[in-house]
Amino acid sequence: MSAAIELTPGVTKKILTKGDDQGKPEQGQEVLVNYEGRLTSGTVFDSSYDKEALKVVIGVGQVIKGWDIGIMSMTLGEKAELTIAADHAYGALGSPPSIPSHATLIFTVELLSINNRRPTRWMMSDGELIQVAMRLKEDGNAKFRLGEFKAAEGYYRDAASHLDTVKNSNNELRDLMIALLQNTAVCCNKANDYKEAIKLCTRAISLDSTKAVKAWMHRSVANLKCHNFDEATADCREAIKLNPKEKSYRDHWELIKKEKLAK
Repeated sequence: MSAAIELTPGVTKKILTKGDDQGKPEQGQEVLVNYEGRLTSGTVFDSSYDKEALKVVIGVGQVIKGWDIGIMSMTLGEKAELTIAADHAYGALGSPPSIPSHATLIFTVELLSINNRRPTRWMMSDGELIQVAMRLKEDGNAKFRLGEFKAAEGYYRDAASHLDTVKNSNNELRDLMIALLQNTAVCCNKANDYKEAIKLCTRAISLDSTKAVKAWMHRSVANLKCHNFDEATADCREAIKLNPKEKSYRDHWELIKKEKLAK
């Protein structure tokens, strides 16, 4: 995940997954996007993931101004987080009942197509996608060993995007996805992005709560950093239950108790 960049005053973008570098949408072109919108409190007010991807003509005022600016900065297949100030969203009026007045909005947006042109990975076979994902994971591991955590995170996210495109999944691919999510969460914890780490670990746990042992621990670490002591305790307890011989988990348990008492 890259650092946030300011596209214009009031609109910033953080790239979560790089695109194909096949050009960006131009004004008047039709795009297909998946998205999730949330308030700064974390409350989700809209999402395409529980319905269907959204098709719009970009740059002509069909969507909020911040979307026009943000999406026209994206490349095909890119996944990004857009933070949009009220002046580029719904302003003083808001959009009742979900969006209050003067609300800053945060969108996770994935650009799926431009004028029906799809990302390169969508044209790959399952075997090719898995092969690329494995290579990207190894590249991420190499960067991680060098202490280049942001670069490693980018490789892990790109690998996960390729796996997400696989049409026929299985338990082996599920386990690979869990490993990628766990690795990405570690990178987020290293970068003090604890909320993102919690989100990634939660997804890993949802795939298989017994296989995602490290996700429980990484989420406990992130929750502790956020002073969510009850959540940190519950996650650590689950990690210890799944791997009782791991000394570092018990050390973390003692750290939680110590920091909770200090508060």
